[in-house]
Amino acid sequence: MLDSSVLDDGTPFLVMERLEGETLEQLMERDGPMAASDAAALLIEALEGVAEAHAVGVVHRDLKPANIFLARRKDGSTCVKVIDFGISKVPRPRSSPTLGLTATQALMGSPLYMSPEQLRSAKAVDARTDIWALGVTLYELTTGHPPFDGDSLPRLSLQVALEAPVRPRARKSDMPRELERVILKCLEKLPEARYSSAYELARDLAIFAGARARTSLRRIRQIERTRLARVPSQLGLPAFVGGAAGLAFSALVALLCTRNDARIATADAAPRAQVHATATATTWQAHTPRELLRATGWSVARGHEPTAIDAAPPATAPSARVRKTSAR
Repeated sequence: MLDSSVLDDGTPFLVMERLEGETLEQLMERDGPMAASDAAALLIEALEGVAEAHAVGVVHRDLKPANIFLARRKDGSTCVKVIDFGISKVPRPRSSPTLGLTATQALMGSPLYMSPEQLRSAKAVDARTDIWALGVTLYELTTGHPPFDGDSLPRLSLQVALEAPVRPRARKSDMPRELERVILKCLEKLPEARYSSAYELARDLAIFAGARARTSLRRIRQIERTRLARVPSQLGLPAFVGGAAGLAFSALVALLCTRNDARIATADAAPRAQVHATATATTWQAHTPRELLRATGWSVARGHEPTAIDAAPPATAPSARVRKTSAR
């Protein structure tokens, strides 16, 4: 989007880039299935845009050949653009209400390209649902068929959730085995079994795309490094604060233990009264008056319960019912 404003009659409008070219769906309908190298190169270019979205917490949720556009530049060269983020999942502040269809149980996306978890709940998805959709796209670009072809939404949903896809090489026998492995990894039922990032997928696809994918792969790697550097903010404030608090607490315990060891060493080398005079308020508050008096060489008269004033750090003598004992 380049600009936005409102017309004189109050009608809002957006100014967007004008694209000339065709979608991968149109390209495939015209030319049929692609060679592995062409499909891999186009998908790696698309992964640049996907990686940029994931880096800021946006999940597209509707990746498919119809939403990957092969744009023609004025010089005749082409570039791949990911389009139609209309139902994307974007990060929102905790206090912000969820608006639109995401507040309902409405089916969001194109069922042929939706992951098992997205079919269950469009709200409970992360970047790995886009990895699934890209796997379906790659399967279709190279074989000419979708991995699941149920003739109704319930049947398709059952296939996606429970059945293994037809192996790509069963549809296209000359497909490289490694490319089949990449596709099937994208289509794992469990999100944690798939590629965890756009970079991981692009890295494995690069061996089929050759030299033309190097620039895109380098950019995606840099995007991934930037994303990982921002991981604490993506985990959410509670997780970050909790982790920071845990580290701070550990450091504080270590510091107190070190200071306590230092005090013990000082007590062995200096008179107990001096240790008492230099005791810190932290040590004073952490022990009972009786414990402090005994630890610093004072004895307590029978029947007398010492107070905080008796055991306070200043070097003034405690009350008359507390007397100094002989050195041990």
